[in-house]
Formats: sequence, C-alpha cells, structure tokens
Amino acid sequence: MRAQTREVIRVRLMCAYSGWPLWDDEGSTAPDDWPQLTRRLVADLTAWQSFHERHIAGRDRWTGPYHLLAGTRRAARRWFDEEGSRLHRRVQTELGRGYLVDLRL
Repeated sequence: MRAQTREVIRVRLMCAYSGWPLWDDEGSTAPDDWPQLTRRLVADLTAWQSFHERHIAGRDRWTGPYHLLAGTRRAARRWFDEEGSRLHRRVQTELGRGYLVDLRL
C-alpha cells in the first residue's frame, strides 16, 4: 500500500544505482505498480534510469551542477537534469491530483 498523507500519495522520481526511478514512502517500486502511466512514459523513465546507470552511477560517478563539468560530461549532466524535469512534469500529469511527485536529481 502506498504511503498517504491527507489522501495525497507522495512519490519520488529519482535514480538509484539500478532499478525503477519511481519510489514511494515504502521504498522502490516497479513499472507494474503504476498502471496509470502510459507505455511511452514507462519507456522514457526506463531510458532515463538506464542513462543514469551508464553515465552517473558507479566508480566514475560525476555529481554537481552541470555548469561545473567540462565537455561531454557537462552535456550529459545537462541532458539528465533537463530530462528529469520533463519526466517529472509528465509523471505528475499522468498520475493526477491525488499524487505529489518530488524530483530528486
């Protein structure tokens, strides 16, 4: 059961080292936990998580605002942050008013 506060379900959109990027107060979730989301959005969330796993997580991890990075790392971080913001809006829209989605980059 999803954690609820005043009948609003709180959801976090964030990438960990692997898995699915939507979390609730009980921990990680799976795509099947979100039947409200379109297949297109599920695919885009999966791609965003995969990008994170390939370019951010692990021993070569880079952190911080993209303007402090150089070259391709800067461009990759910028894309990751911007795509995260776009996905945040889409997830909030598709889940609707009964959900509060928090983006954590």
